[in-house]
Amino acid sequence: MGIFRSKKKKADQPITLKECVAMIEEVLKTVGLNPSEQRMRNQNSPGWFVQRGSAVIYIFLIQNKKTLSVRFVSPILFLPEDLITPFYRRCLEINMELMNCALGATNDQIALVSERPLHNLDVDQMVYLLHTISAVADDIDDKLAKEFKAAMYVQGIEPS
Repeated sequence: MGIFRSKKKKADQPITLKECVAMIEEVLKTVGLNPSEQRMRNQNSPGWFVQRGSAVIYIFLIQNKKTLSVRFVSPILFLPEDLITPFYRRCLEINMELMNCALGATNDQIALVSERPLHNLDVDQMVYLLHTISAVADDIDDKLAKEFKAAMYVQGIEPS
């Protein structure tokens, strides 16, 4: 095959879901966590969670017809009751400064999200992504909550 359609498998390229799970577990071990303690139960696909300061980061493996990807999701806030337009504008302004992640809204929550295909992604790159999203989430959740009087996301707790 030609240069761009090589069928050769790179030694570090995860191909199967099982290999991808092992890669995530290695990432968690690298940052000093026990993968079995971080594993989410009752999921349709493999998932883990990580706590950093006030931020919770969920890690999911996403499998579609063509590729496997890893998705980091950190719900940080519930939408504020007032000043929703200025709040959304502030989120868009923050998005302009972010790298390798973005803010999004889902189910009355604001979350920080990053998704990358696992093709040619190694453990060090995933550790970097985990550190990036966890640091950003831990930094901006407090600031946005204070500025807009929004309820912070707490794992398993709905806003009052």
